[in-house]
This record gives sequence, structure tokens and C-alpha cells, in this order.
Amino acid sequence: MSSRRESGTSHHDHNYQYKIDESTRLGSGKYARVFKGKHVKTGNVVAIKRFFPITFDKVVFDREREINELLLYHPNIIMYLYSYWDPGTGHPCYVFELAEGGSVRTYLLTHEHYSEDDAMEIIKGTLTGLEYLHYKGIIHRDIKPANILLKRKSSRHHDTFKWDAALADFGIASELGSGETVEFLYAGTPKYFPPEAIVTGQVGKGGDLWATGIMMHIIFTGYVPWSQTKDEIAMMDEIKQMEFDFRKPQYRHISPNALHLMSNLLPKVEVRPSAHSALDQQVYQWYLTASKEKILNNREFCKWHTPDKTIKKKKNEGG
Repeated sequence: MSSRRESGTSHHDHNYQYKIDESTRLGSGKYARVFKGKHVKTGNVVAIKRFFPITFDKVVFDREREINELLLYHPNIIMYLYSYWDPGTGHPCYVFELAEGGSVRTYLLTHEHYSEDDAMEIIKGTLTGLEYLHYKGIIHRDIKPANILLKRKSSRHHDTFKWDAALADFGIASELGSGETVEFLYAGTPKYFPPEAIVTGQVGKGGDLWATGIMMHIIFTGYVPWSQTKDEIAMMDEIKQMEFDFRKPQYRHISPNALHLMSNLLPKVEVRPSAHSALDQQVYQWYLTASKEKILNNREFCKWHTPDKTIKKKKNEGG
């Protein structure tokens, strides 16, 4: 693909090139809703993120757009296409490629069981996206199941899992510039905060690896490794003091190489691997010895997450 945007488009133009299908809401958050949409001329189906005017921040909007434009096409990054103001509502919008598989969060809520093989495909895709992102000098800062989307595989190398896991939502992503870290400012999702950021007030590439490790813990065990408290201060205190013991019974169902990768993503930042190192050494080793039949149980995740109406409908339909 030679361009990240439809030909002939320009930013911030009041136009009718894209049309939102209001009946196909894909997701909703604090700042925006995401719908399916279509390019009027070509008929290409896309995802359109429409921001709420009441919480809209143009500086943040432009910064996210600029970061998206730095990222050339990559199978493990959701491709940004365009930004515009909706001619009907006047709301600011982003246009992205459509991830037909939804988010990893939705996948977890609609699959109580899945293979370790499929779970590792999600982790591998996340790490591959981070390897590229970090190479470009950008940190994501909000890696979690809701921000990893599943799109149709770009190759046939892995036949049992038909999706590529791809990074999405660069709303709080940061360029590192000449330094190794940026100011933390408690931006992101507390249960994925890395301990070094809470302690020092600075966050870097290692924070994305830590969050990937927490996401891996959720995918492989069904829960986060600390208490489900709504007290964020107490949670952050727990994160700062957390020491993992992967010899405990709750980890016995995980293959040794998968557990080795998880443990290597979750130590102190000084010894945490880069995305490249994690892929090159540990993910590769897992594939050499993988048990394709090993099944993971995800019932705990389904217990402590309440599916929204879209997810419930998809589950009832067998999606």
C-alpha cells in the first residue's frame, strides 16, 4: 500500500467523502465513539472515531494525528487514513482501517477458552507493533486489551488464528525525542501503570513492555496480578511493591517458555527486555516448543468484566 490515506484527501476539510453508519457502533469511551463507516466514492469500509465536542481538545487531537502520520503501514499498527469534521454534526473525526475482529478485550469476553497458541499470537503481534513503534521513537503508554485490535491476517503463516493483533488508540502516545523517558503525569490506565513510572514520575519504552506483561498475565490466567480495588492509590502502592512468584499453582497450566516470557516482561525496568529482544529470543523459543493443544481458561476475566451491549450481542450470535 503506497499511501496511508485515500488519494485526493486533505486534513480538516469539511467534506462528504466518508459517511458514518450510526447503527454500527463498534465502541465507546470517555472522549469518543467508534462506528463503521464507508468512503462514499470507493465503498471501502472503515472505522470512524467521532469525538464528543464537550471533551474535545484540539491540541490532543492534532498531536494524536501527527503521531499517526509518523507511522507508515505496518501489519501490527491500525492504519490511520484521514481526519475531518463531520458535516452533519460538526464533530471532529478520525478515519482508520477497520479491524474486523474487534478488540482483544472483546475477544476475551466472548471466548471462555482458547489455545495458548492463539494467546501467543496476540502477544507476538503486540510486541511486533511495539518493536516498530519504539524504532520510530514513540511510546504508546496505554497498552491494554481494549487498545489491541484484531484485523485480518496479512499472511497465511499461522492458520489456526486468523487475526493480526494491532496497536490502536495513540491518544496519549509520546515521542521520546532525544531522551529515554517522558513525564508520566499518571496518563493511561492505572492497573497497567509500570512501577518505575509511579516511583520516578518518568516513563519510557519499558512501560509498554510492562503493560504487555500485565496483558499477557490477564490473557493467560484470566485476572490481573493485584486486587480488584477501585482505590487507585492503594492499587499503585500494590504495584510498586509487587514481586511475582511464578512458581505458584495458578501458573502451572502455562508452558515453560510462555511463562518465561511473561516473567521477563515483569521485572524491574533495568532488566526488562526491549520489544525486539523479547521477540527475537523468547517468542521464537516458544514457537520451537509450543503445544498447540494447550487450552487456557478465561472464566475469571469474564467474571470481573461486565460486557457492554455490543459484546453481549456478539457473544449471543456466536461471534
